[in-house]
Amino acid sequence: MTPITFLFLFCGVMSVIAVVRVFKAKFLTTDSELDGERIGAALVSVGVTLVAAFWMALEDGLGSWSLRVVVLGGGIALVLSGFVVFVVMDGR
Repeated sequence: MTPITFLFLFCGVMSVIAVVRVFKAKFLTTDSELDGERIGAALVSVGVTLVAAFWMALEDGLGSWSLRVVVLGGGIALVLSGFVVFVVMDGR
């Protein structure tokens, strides 16, 4: 396993935790604990995971170039949208 694989796995675990926290705040609590910070953090962590997946695919020679570009584009879009959610929903 390459070091980037460990980075990808770590980012994946962090993304799962962030998405579960958003799901829990949205559907399993009675008071509204869902805020822009939680949603933005989930979007950024999933985006960083996709960028790490692109890097891993690039290092290990996995997937075609078109798939790699789609994964990288999706990752960058999620990271940028996460930052926008931070700014818009929290009013910073």
